[in-house]
Amino acid sequence: MLKLIVYSFVLTTIFKAFEACDHGWTQFEQSCYYSSAIIGNVFQVRHRHKHWFGAQAECEGKGAKLAELNTESELQFVRQLAQKRHTSVWIGGTDGDKEGQWMWASGTPVSVKDFKPVTDPRMKQFDRPEQQDCLAIVGGHWKDLNCLKTLDYICEKKNTQNKVTVSKEKKSRDIDETRRN
Repeated sequence: MLKLIVYSFVLTTIFKAFEACDHGWTQFEQSCYYSSAIIGNVFQVRHRHKHWFGAQAECEGKGAKLAELNTESELQFVRQLAQKRHTSVWIGGTDGDKEGQWMWASGTPVSVKDFKPVTDPRMKQFDRPEQQDCLAIVGGHWKDLNCLKTLDYICEKKNTQNKVTVSKEKKSRDIDETRRN
C-alpha cells in the first residue's frame, strides 16, 4: 500500500513538472491564454460576460492582460480559442485615443490586423466608429465595438514557468521509462 502511495505521488509530481500553464489556461508559444467562454454553462453567461474595462480588470486579477496578438500564428490560435464556444470575445485593442489608430492596452501599436470590412449597406448605417473604441473577435474576425457591451474575454500572460507543452505520448514514454528504472 505504501508503494502505491509513493508511486502515485511520483506520478503526480512528474505530470505537474510537464504542466506549462495553470489549470484552465492553454499554452501557445511563450504565453498562456484563458478564455472566459470555456467556463460554466449558458446559464452562467451573465456572470461571465464583462464590458471591456471589466474584462481587463478580470485579467489583471489573474496576473494577465486582455490578449494582445502580435503574430499571424497567435491571431489564428486566439481566433480558434474564441470560436470553440461560437461566442464573441474581448481582446486587448483600443482606438480610444485616436479613431482608427489601434493600440494594445499596454500601449504597443497593433501590428497584425484582422478586420472584416462592413460591406452590407444595411449594416453600414448601424456602424458608428466614433462610439466603438474597443476590440473584439466577432464571427471569427475583429470588430470595434462599444466598450460597454458585455462579452466573454480572452486573457494572456507570459509563461513564467519556462516550461513547454509536452504531448501525452511523451508523458507516457517518460512514465514507462520511470517504471523501468
